[in-house]
Amino acid sequence: MAKYRYQDMRETNAHNQTLGYALWMGGPDLTYVGGIVCNDDKRRNWFKSGEPDSYFSVPGYVHCRGKKVKGYLTAETVGSEWLYQFRETPKDNFSRLIPLLHPGDESSHASLLDLDIARGILDLCQRRSVYLSTEVELKLILSYHNVLEVRPEARWEDLSKQHTKASVGSPDEILEDAFNELSALCPDGYYFGSHPGDGALFGVWEIEK
Repeated sequence: MAKYRYQDMRETNAHNQTLGYALWMGGPDLTYVGGIVCNDDKRRNWFKSGEPDSYFSVPGYVHCRGKKVKGYLTAETVGSEWLYQFRETPKDNFSRLIPLLHPGDESSHASLLDLDIARGILDLCQRRSVYLSTEVELKLILSYHNVLEVRPEARWEDLSKQHTKASVGSPDEILEDAFNELSALCPDGYYFGSHPGDGALFGVWEIEK
């Protein structure tokens, strides 16, 4: 359609992104971003496909692995100019085409306490917009340690039933399940867990060959 053409006006911003506009109904209207930054930090070309709900959630798509990936354009100020970014349409973690976690992402360091590991995982998930099936159980680990400060005699089994309405595994088992889920969201050739050279550094690392 004419209103989604992107050849009417072109410019390049300070982040070396090519911006294409359609001069339509009083435009210019941004309809193309060459070099938009995706979740995996790779740059692709974004094309507008619909009208936005807000200025920074413009529907569109990029191409990845030979497929059209639907999502939306957003932006943040970096330096003195907008850096345009692409976010894949929210859906379950495992059907995404663009990996959610990046090589070198770190969740926690210098502690092997389940409390610190769980908190680090939750913080990483928030940064990368990852939704885990184990989120409630991870928060339970944090709640348990808070309760222990007030009631040192509190039992894990009692608190787990109170929060989840069912008995759940131990903190170690919950963390292992979270590690497995996060590993499935890593790029090919990477895993989530402890660093090969530092057992107290948790994040996304390359699988050693």
